[in-house]
Amino acid sequence: MDKSILYHGSTVVVEKPIVSIGRKDLDFGPGFYLTNLYDQASRWAKRIQMIRNADHAVINTYKYDEPVNCNVLKFDAYNREWLEFIVESRQGKQPWAGYDIVKRLSMVMLLWKRL
Repeated sequence: MDKSILYHGSTVVVEKPIVSIGRKDLDFGPGFYLTNLYDQASRWAKRIQMIRNADHAVINTYKYDEPVNCNVLKFDAYNREWLEFIVESRQGKQPWAGYDIVKRLSMVMLLWKRL
């Protein structure tokens, strides 16, 4: 995934992602979520715009080189391991603890924690 373009849907421009905030019971834990799918980021931005009753939906774009020496967890399929990870995250069990990046398939949802 060298030199990828990734997107983050929001209602504000995010020049420097803040990775130390977020709920611990999300699918991949707290962090900054990104995708390589523009349409997915656009749908998320529009959803957040509606929820927050904001004036604008914003799709933030980032050039991304995966850092070296990171502890990466990658799910290559929607399988039992992936499902158990999601369920444990939503239950607050923190299966993402100890990882810097968590990826899921071609959607490349990333969790940046200690980067």
